[in-house]
Amino acid sequence: MPKVTTVAPRCLEEATHVVHLKGFGCGRFPEDGRGCCDLWLVEMLAAACGTSGVIAWDGDEFGEDSFTRILDKALSSRSIPAVAFYWRSLKDSFLESWQPRAERYSGGLHLVLLEENKTCGSPRSDASWVQLGIAALRFTRAKQVLSLGGGGVVAEEAAICAKDEQLNQVHWRLILLSRLSIFN
Repeated sequence: MPKVTTVAPRCLEEATHVVHLKGFGCGRFPEDGRGCCDLWLVEMLAAACGTSGVIAWDGDEFGEDSFTRILDKALSSRSIPAVAFYWRSLKDSFLESWQPRAERYSGGLHLVLLEENKTCGSPRSDASWVQLGIAALRFTRAKQVLSLGGGGVVAEEAAICAKDEQLNQVHWRLILLSRLSIFN
C-alpha cells in the first residue's frame, strides 16, 4: 500500500538525486512495438535513477496507454523508491489506481498530498496539472526531468522552469514518441 503523507518521505531526504518522470497521459502513450520500446525506456529510467535515486511523478493514475506503464514496469523490476505528488481531493482515485500494483514495488511507493489552488479550476484541468508539476519540482528540488513524450502541460512546465530562478537549473530530457490519436 502506498504510504500517504503531506511531508517529505525519508527516501527523498536520503536520495542522492530525484528524477521526475512525465509523459503522455492516458489514451496518448504508444503501445509497445507501435512506436514505443518499453524495455529500452525502463532501462533508461533505471539508469537515470542509478542505485541511490528516487523517481517522482505528478500522481498520474496508472494506464496501459500512459507513460505510467513504463513507471509500473520499472518499479516492478527494480528496487527504486517512488514518490507521487497528487491533489488531496484526488487521493482515493490515486489509491484505487496504484494500490494493487504497489505491493510489487520493493523500493516502496509514497504519495505526497498537496492542496490544490482553486484559481486553477478543476483539479483535473491542464492549469491544475501544470501547477502540480511545478509544485512537485519545488518540493523535491530535483535537477532532472525525463519526459516520455508529453504535450502542452509538459511544455508549459518546461517553459516555467526556464524562467524561474529556483527551477532554471532543471535539466529536461525529452524522449520523442509518437502521440496516439484519440480516434484510434
